[in-house]
Amino acid sequence: MAKAFVVLLSVCVLCAVTGTARAQRTPLDVNESYYELGPTYFEGPLAFFSDFGGPMKASGLRIYERNGLGGKMVATSVVAIILAAGSSDKEYLGSSHHSGPGYEYRVDYYRQKSSEELAAEAAARGAAIDATAKAEYQMDVQIYMPNEDLETTVEGFSWSLWPLSFGNKYRFELGFLWTRMKDAGAELEDGSVPIDEVTLMPNPRRLYQNLGSPLRLIGRVGVFGWWDIQWDLNWLALADDKPFISHESPLRFNFTLNPIYGRVFARGGLVFGDSTYKELGYTVEAGLRF
Repeated sequence: MAKAFVVLLSVCVLCAVTGTARAQRTPLDVNESYYELGPTYFEGPLAFFSDFGGPMKASGLRIYERNGLGGKMVATSVVAIILAAGSSDKEYLGSSHHSGPGYEYRVDYYRQKSSEELAAEAAARGAAIDATAKAEYQMDVQIYMPNEDLETTVEGFSWSLWPLSFGNKYRFELGFLWTRMKDAGAELEDGSVPIDEVTLMPNPRRLYQNLGSPLRLIGRVGVFGWWDIQWDLNWLALADDKPFISHESPLRFNFTLNPIYGRVFARGGLVFGDSTYKELGYTVEAGLRF
């Protein structure tokens, strides 16, 4: 963990030095558009088992955008595809059923829509797509890779899109989340490796999966700081966890420091498991904001 802290701190200091010319600025607004790029480190209870030697440790790259183009493109594309799939030049009027000795069939009745109706529907679809493109979105992409220097063994990704936002000074947001983190097995306290009771394979890989709807509340602390509370509600938690597979819905408390506007940020956070793995975890990251 010391190595990870040194790496992230070095990035923060380097960016601060290059950005001192812009030290005089106004506070960042939650409605403003910006992008973040930087390394991230996580150590926590997403898939921690009592007979393992430690929690999951992950390092990688995080790309975050607030009111940026990526989220707009994804949301607009999804809406356009759904509307196109549901469109038709015919209108269903009903069906009739017929049967007799040894046979049974159904007849469906349709009518061809007029050119005026088709034009009106096309205009409505266009208006819905335009409204989607004008909305504000947050998108978060995290890519995890094993790193021997940082002693992290997790590989995987986390992707989230936040299409719903409310408020100004305090911002409440609702999104969609897809996370898959696969971790190499950990040694036991006596130095041996665990055995998967199902496959009987030694040192099985641990897996954390989250497909759900995260909730987030954001607020300001002075001129340079921001806090947020986030609950990663996991729909997969409705299914029973299997050995070495976790479907936690963790609660996160984060604080972000942005001392040089448009140049650098540093963020630290605490992570709490919701049920089985109640140990405390943490995240640290730093990088460029532009």
